[in-house]
Amino acid sequence: MKPLTAASVLVLLLATATTSFKHEVENPKPPNPSTSIIQFIADFMDGRPNPEEVDGKLFDGDMILAKIQRRPLEERAFYQYEENNLLRFWPPAPESNNPYPVVPYVIDSSVGTDCVNVIKDSIAHFEANTCITFQETTNLDQPHIIFIMADVFHVWIGRRYFLNGQENRIGPSCDKFQTLQFIGVALLYDYEELRPDRDNYVHINMENVLSGKEWLFNTYDMMDTVAYDYTSLFRENFRGGTKNGLPTISTLDPLDNYLLKVESRLTFRDMLLGNSMYNCTRTPRNE
Repeated sequence: MKPLTAASVLVLLLATATTSFKHEVENPKPPNPSTSIIQFIADFMDGRPNPEEVDGKLFDGDMILAKIQRRPLEERAFYQYEENNLLRFWPPAPESNNPYPVVPYVIDSSVGTDCVNVIKDSIAHFEANTCITFQETTNLDQPHIIFIMADVFHVWIGRRYFLNGQENRIGPSCDKFQTLQFIGVALLYDYEELRPDRDNYVHINMENVLSGKEWLFNTYDMMDTVAYDYTSLFRENFRGGTKNGLPTISTLDPLDNYLLKVESRLTFRDMLLGNSMYNCTRTPRNE
């Protein structure tokens, strides 16, 4: 093979640049929502992250990020620009007549018997109130949820379609409230106080928020196909992120503050949202 001449190299470079430019024009890149998103994507392309490598940054006090997933907020911002948002949803099982999603999962050996029961009760609660079903699997060569007992809480937002196994790290207490929340986040539920219409219903008391944690209360575009839900399971504690023990979230009408309570169940609107996200015609029976 003859060595390339300088002229040949120049021709190749011009051809590559032209092809790249044509691709960019026909497939424009979305705007960068943050400076670290590029590294976030690049790291994902390198393969599965090591979940032990954490940088100590917490989100809502219960979601800690792998090194490549700097903040769930950045992930939300990134997906606002993703062309095919449907990739984040769980699909029906292959070669199945069931049109609704089937979520494969495994329970790691680190999970004790009592916690296994909490996980299965939480799964049954979703199955009883939405069209989403879960299937314990031995096929690890597919996207699936791995329930793991760990000291550090961690949950991925939506289906990680390029990872064969996304860890759902349940804390040592393994309480049903947190387990339901984490399952919901993996299904693509999001927190009410992050909705773009949030300020029409609640007030964020920034004077009570920990310094440097104000970003916890940014709002983002998301699926708000149902009305704002004060009692939603997917809601931060009204004292979440507080620096002085005082509420960080209050209802606009003080008489409604009693609604900001925590219950370990899906509300009517939580059920409705889940069915709406996955195009289910089932309607919850009552509110």
